This record gives sequence, structure tokens and C-alpha cells, in this order.
Amino acid sequence: MPGKFPEMWSAFRFEFEVRNRRLAGDLDESWKRMNAVLGSLQDAFSAVQLPSCEPGSLASFYQALKSSEERLLSQPIALYQSLRPHERVLSALEDHEAAVDDLARQLPETVSVSGLDLVESMGCEDGFDWRAYILRRQRDPRTLPLRAVVQDHLRKQALDRSRAEGIFLLLLTQTGTELLTPWHVVRQSLLQSAMEMGVEEKLLETRRLRWLYNVGDFRRKAARYLEALRKSLTEAAPRLGSAVLRHPSPLSEFRRSRLLDRRQAYAGYWSRQPRAVAALMNVDLALLEMGRHAVREAGNALKYLDSERGELLAELERAIQWAETASSATDPRTFPPPHARLVPAEERVAEWARSVASRSDCIPVSAETLAPRYPLPNLGLRWRTVKPREIFLRALGAAGQWAASEGFRAAEAAHRSIVREIERAREVVIFGLETARDSGEHAERIASESTQNAASLLIHRRDTAKPLRPGAERSLVRACAAALLQSHLQLDEGRLGLMAHLARQGGTRAARGAWETARAGTARSARWQRNALRARYKWFLNAIGWDQPAKPRIDDVYRRSYLSQALQLDLGARDLPMIYQRLFRLAPVEDPRFLVGREAEMAALEEAREMWQAGRSMAVLVVGERGSGKTSLLNCATARVFGQDPVYRGQFNGRVTTPGQMEADLRSLLRIRGDEDLTHALLREPRVIVIEEVERAFLRCMNGFEGLKSLLATIPETSRGTLWVLSLNQTAFDFLKAAVNLDQYFPYRINAMSVELEQLKTAILIRHNFSGLRLQFSAPPARRGMARRAREALGLQESPQDLFFDSLYRESEGIFRSAFQLWLHYTEGVEGGLLHMRYPEAANYDALRSQCSLPDFLTLQAILQHGSLTDEEHAIVFGIPARESRTQLERLKACEVLEPEPAGPGVRVRPEAGHFVRRALSRQNLR
Repeated sequence: MPGKFPEMWSAFRFEFEVRNRRLAGDLDESWKRMNAVLGSLQDAFSAVQLPSCEPGSLASFYQALKSSEERLLSQPIALYQSLRPHERVLSALEDHEAAVDDLARQLPETVSVSGLDLVESMGCEDGFDWRAYILRRQRDPRTLPLRAVVQDHLRKQALDRSRAEGIFLLLLTQTGTELLTPWHVVRQSLLQSAMEMGVEEKLLETRRLRWLYNVGDFRRKAARYLEALRKSLTEAAPRLGSAVLRHPSPLSEFRRSRLLDRRQAYAGYWSRQPRAVAALMNVDLALLEMGRHAVREAGNALKYLDSERGELLAELERAIQWAETASSATDPRTFPPPHARLVPAEERVAEWARSVASRSDCIPVSAETLAPRYPLPNLGLRWRTVKPREIFLRALGAAGQWAASEGFRAAEAAHRSIVREIERAREVVIFGLETARDSGEHAERIASESTQNAASLLIHRRDTAKPLRPGAERSLVRACAAALLQSHLQLDEGRLGLMAHLARQGGTRAARGAWETARAGTARSARWQRNALRARYKWFLNAIGWDQPAKPRIDDVYRRSYLSQALQLDLGARDLPMIYQRLFRLAPVEDPRFLVGREAEMAALEEAREMWQAGRSMAVLVVGERGSGKTSLLNCATARVFGQDPVYRGQFNGRVTTPGQMEADLRSLLRIRGDEDLTHALLREPRVIVIEEVERAFLRCMNGFEGLKSLLATIPETSRGTLWVLSLNQTAFDFLKAAVNLDQYFPYRINAMSVELEQLKTAILIRHNFSGLRLQFSAPPARRGMARRAREALGLQESPQDLFFDSLYRESEGIFRSAFQLWLHYTEGVEGGLLHMRYPEAANYDALRSQCSLPDFLTLQAILQHGSLTDEEHAIVFGIPARESRTQLERLKACEVLEPEPAGPGVRVRPEAGHFVRRALSRQNLR
């Protein structure tokens, strides 16, 4: 073995150098492949012209997309995927490590060799090395763990070479991502041209020159990096021999495992880079395909629009022919009935968006990307995961639908105007022919004039009808381009980060925009500070008496404020379909389907009934604001909870203030004879007594609580045999709790207060859905300010429907009666089966509150406590003459705060005014 060691090592070294040269050749070949892709793309990008498309033409936009992407996207990506330069490098590195490791495994595990043979075999004859000098003096053979030592040094060499290999792989990754830059430049210019935003030829040329410079820089770096790697591989064999001489002992298992773990981590990091590049390419291809699909679906949407327009024009022609041939003997009921179905613009846009989104499964759900900067894993390295499909769908739903709706809204308005003209002509004809029948000898002339006028009206509408396809097509082109452009911008921002994205879009332009924004903001801030300082200075002079304030301006005319003005609505009757008025009438709910948000209250009534049937003394008090649904709850509970029990139900319609009146009312309710003891009758058999409007069982005056006290005394005596269920409003309960300790008489109290927003919304929409009408909510007026801009930037805009219900809930405080009344007042009318709802502006109660005095607020508090008050009762409560009481109540009725009590005499607080009254009393510390 000692004599064979030099030959064995020489053969190993030769094979080792062959594999190193092979790796260097594979690295050169991988860059040649990448350079071939760069070369073909460079030729295409150098020859490309400024892309543009005919404004408002889907065909031109589609053709521009197709002609640009073939040479700048599809062909380069296909060539890159076929040559696979990145994968070739990774495969070559993996094959080299495996081949070198197999080569080392062929070495004997141990060898016995003298120091002189070891030095001469390793090729360390030239130069002075003190280790080699000492080893030459060792003539006796010694055992060397050759295989383990060589394997350890080969792994250390591979680890030492990792940075150089990582730099080269990083260059390939940067070059791979740069392959997409020409398409991105041309694509952005094309999309901006389609959106008619204007394209700067100078900017395109600047970005092209920058890309060409980057390509040249990549080539220079590649030559330098490959030369460094080639030199490192050439010197690998001598370095291996020197390393064996310096460190003839194998590494520990711990150090060896650390070397393997680090090398494996590097390999994992490098393998993620080509996947990130491939993900970017796949996303661009998928978005391009979605853009084509969006254009095709836009063409289909235009076909549907043309079909609707053709049907409308045909209907218009039939109406014209009928009007031209009609006479006084013609039956007006034969006027051609409407056939065309008008599709709302929002529905068309939503259908287009749905058809586009149906193919979105070709877009990856998520893609892992990286802005390549580090050759090796780094603490500052952060992989970014973007969600292309979600981004595209969000852009399609926001920018795309917004841009598409403009043309379709114009088309819808034009089509609706045609329908209105036909209906107007119909009314003219019907009126003329009906009038002609009673006109005797002038009948023919009147009929002729009416039909001629109708025909003239229709012909004028036909002749002035403008083509609608160009406008709709233009908006669809903008919609497709806007959805694609916003998707790409958000993807770049998610991949690169905000600052890098802005820098990539053009640092000079971004800096110029930032400077203009800062300058404008500084000017506004300076003006605001100047005005604020001037106002504070004048206030200071007035405070110390150095200046007299100007006399306040007095309005020329004083006008009383009304509740309808504060709410900005008409409190009169609405012209709505009879079925709709019936659905939203102010009546308690009988159908359990309409009872929403009362599950907990219903469960409490069931629990109270079970305890009463178990023999316990039980009485239930239902408390809630007027109109909050107490009666509806009791209606449904009577059928669902107390269906098997004898139920006696009634309410106090008149004022009950004495024990005699209370006993008479109870006897009448229970149908008990006058000679029978009331308490004994109540204990004779089990029953359920439901009494509502308990706030009418007292009057806030001397001896005005006696009737209520007698009722409260009867309840504990009879509550084992009779389940008492009483209801009253919240204000009355708060007052009676302090006046007669009302809460102590009832073991169960159910607070049927206001409901949550979603419950109120559900209750309204359930009723509306039974009408068969569609809903359209007006958008709120545009607001200016930082909050609006922040919501738009973050994508937090709410829909008009959500904003409407938020405002309705705020004004009604979640009380059903108030909400239903306000809902009816906010309707603008029904047109074509579509119910239009106007946006409810925030109410301003300042003027109405300022004209109310303290006695007015005390009156409102008393009315809430008693449910309603007549003139005489109000006079008794406040100890004032009846005439003065009547004057005060009439003035509050004139302000639309009070209205007559529908169920009896007196006045009550109007449901629409509940929010105002409760807020006003709270500010006066009366609640």
C-alpha cells in the first residue's frame, strides 16, 4: 500500500479535476442559455414601437395586447422554460457534489503512508512549507483516515465556494426577473393608452435604455463571476492536497453535521429562486389570459346591449305605426304593450364581472416572490407571498366595475328615456281618444290631433336616438385596462414593497409629485394657521376689553323649525303600492316570520311559564320603548308559549287612576260578575292575563297612583294561580320604579329594548322581499377630507346599502316603529319594479331644539311617562289652565314632534321624533 498511494492519489486527483472542469463547463453553458434568451428579447425590445390602440375599440385593444405579448412575453418565457438555465446550474451543482462524494467514497478508509510519500503525492514540492519540511523527515509509515479527511475537506470546499455560486445564481435570478421588464414597460404604456391617460414616448425610451444597460451589466458580471468560479474550481485540487497535509484528522460529527446543514440550507434557498421567477412568469401569463377573456366577455356584454336596444327600437316602431294608423274608433287598449326588458347598468356590469371572474381559476391563488438581493440566506431576507387571484378579483370589482358602469349607465338612461316616451305617448293617446268619445262632432279632430302628437313625439325620439355602443365599448375598454393595470401595480407593490415600487415607477416623477403635494399642503397649512391666529387674536382683544365685538347679524325673516326640516324628508303620505304600505303598516306583528331579534325574550317567557306551572308565584313585566315590538312579542308568545293556557288579554286605552276603575277594567277583561270576589275568582282556575299599556294606569298628580297600586296589590295575592304579564314603556318604568317600587312586584322582567343593526336590517328586508320589488340605494354625497382619502386608499369604502342602514339605525335607535316610518319616508318611488331609496342625511336638530323651552321638555318627558296625554290630563299634571295646556301641545304638534294618539284620545310623541326627544331630554338631565 505505501508504494501504491502516489498512483492512487494521482488517479483520484485526475478524476477530481475532470469533474471540476465539467462543473465549470455546465456553468458556462447555463449562462450561454440565459444569454440566448436575453439576446432574442433584446432584439425584440429594441425594435418595438410605442404601443397604442384606437380609443374605445375592443378589437384594437385585443390586437395590441396580442401583438405586443408574443415577442415580449410568450416567446421569451417559452424559450426560457425550454432552456432552463437556472435549473441547469442547480442540477450541475447537485451532480458535482454527488460525483465528488462518490469519488471520495472510492478511496480506502485508511492508508499507511510515510510523510515523504504523502508530501510528494500531494504536489507540495515547490516552495517552503514547514509542515511539508517536517513530514519529509518522517520515513516510517503511519495510518491516515484518508476517506473521512478527504470527504470533510471536500465539503468545506463546497461550503467555501457557496458564496461565489450564490452570487452567480443570484445573477441568474435577477436576469430572469429582468426578462419580464420589457413586457411590463410596454404593457403599462398600452394599458395607459387604453385608459386614455396619455403615454410619454420619452419615458418609454428612457426605460428601454435603462434595461439595455442592465443587460450589459449582467453580461459583464456573468463573465467576472464565471472566471472567479473557474479559477476556484481549477485551484480546488491543490487546495485539497494542502488541506489534507494541514488537517490530517477528520472532523467531529457535530461539525460535520453543521457543514451539511448549512450547505443544505443554501441549496434550499437557491432552489426557491427559480420557483419565484417561474411564479412571476406564470402570473403575468395568467393575467394576460384574463385580460383577453375580459375583452371577449366585454364583446358579449355589448351584444346583449345591442339586443336590448334593438327590441326597444322595434317597440318604438310598433308604437309609431299604431299612432299613425289610429282613429277615433280605435280602442286605446290596443296600444302595443311593452315587451322589452330593461336590464339595470349595475346588473350588466355585475354580470360582466361575474363572467370574467368565472375564469379566474387560471390565476394562481398565491405566489411566493422575492426581490433578489442576497446570494445566501440572510437575516434581512424576506420572502413575500402575494395573492394574484384575490388582487385581480378585487381590482375587477373596484376599478373594473367602476369604469365599466359609466357607459352602461348612459345606455340605461337612454333606454329608460325611450320607455318613458312610449308611456307618455300612450297616456296622450288614451286621454285624446277618451276625450274624443264625448266631443260629438269634434271627435275625429281631437282623436287625430292626439294620435298625431303622439306619433310626432315618438318619431322625434327615434330620430334623436344616439348610438350607445361606442360609449359602452369605450367604458369597457377602460374597465379591462383598469383592472389589469391596478392588478399589476398591486402585485409589484406586494412583491417589491412600496418604496421600491415607487422607485421603479420612476424616481424623478415620484419626487416631483411628492414635492408638489408637499408644497400644496404647506400652503394650505399656512393659510389655516394664519386664519386661526387671527381669530384667536380678535378673541383675546374682546376678552380684555380692548376691542368691541361686532353686532351679530339678525336674520331678516325668522322661520319656525320643523322636524321634517331637521330630518330632511316629507312626513306626509307616500305614493307607494298598496302591498308595500300594508307590509310596513304600523301594526303589531301577527306572523312569527316577521318577528326578528326576540329569541332571548321568547325563551324567557317560556321559562317563566314553566316555573309558574311548577307552582311558583310568577309575574312578568315586559319593558321597552314605544314601538320596540312589545305587542308583537306578546302576539307571538300568545300562540307559541301560552297556546295551551286560557289567555285573557287587554290593554288600558283610557286613563285609570282609581281602585274602582281598575277593578272594573279587570272584571270586564276577565268577564267576572260584580257580586263575585275578584281575588277568589282569580285563584279559582289557572289562567294567563296579559295587560298592555300599563303606563295609562296612573297620572302623575296627587292620588293619581291609586289604581296602579291596587293592581300591584292584587298581583302577589293571585300570582300562583294567575300568570300576570304586563308591558309598559321604558320611560314609564324608570319613573314608576322610583315612585311605587314597581320592579319589586315582578320576579321576571324582560327588556324588549332596541335591536341590533343586523336584526333591524333583517326585519326590514324580510318585509321588503314579500313585495317583489327590487331595491336601489342612492350613493351618499361625495365627501372631501383626509378620512375619505384614507378609506379609499385602504379599500374600506362601504356600499350605499350599508351606509343607508347605518344612518337609519342611528336615527331610529333600533326601534322598529321609528325605523319603519323612516324607511317609508326615505322611499323616492317605484319605477319599473325598482324601489329607489334616497340617502338619509344626518339630521341637524339644533334649530328645533333651540326653539323648545324647559316647559316643552318637561311636557315631552311627561308624555313619554304616560304614553300619551290629553289636554285635560296635561293640565292636571302641571297644574296649569286647560287653555294654556292646549296651546303648548298644539305648538309641539305644529313642530311635528307630537301627533294624535291612534288608539285613543290625546297626543303622543311621533315615532320619527323619538331620537330627537330622547337626546334632548338627556341633554336637559331629564332622562
